[in-house]
Amino acid sequence: MTLKARIYIWIIVAIGASVLITQLSQWRSENMVRYLIFLVLTVAASSLKISLPAVTGTMSASFLLILFGVMEFSLPETLLVGALASVIQCLCSTRR
Repeated sequence: MTLKARIYIWIIVAIGASVLITQLSQWRSENMVRYLIFLVLTVAASSLKISLPAVTGTMSASFLLILFGVMEFSLPETLLVGALASVIQCLCSTRR
């Protein structure tokens, strides 16, 4: 990987981490049990891959759940779900 690519990746990670930390300081949850169930389902779905017809790649099943989270939960809650789902998706072994 080139130096420019590594710098770009680290800049994006730093910006994302700063936004996440800033938003988590404004945390509010109206129904914590509902949120925790949603979090567990989304993290579990992030390890699943959906093959689409006429497309060479796959799509994560957590994509639809995160879109639902945008509608139903606050920004800090949705950012945390998206960040955890992304980390789980990156750590799961995928087929090439």
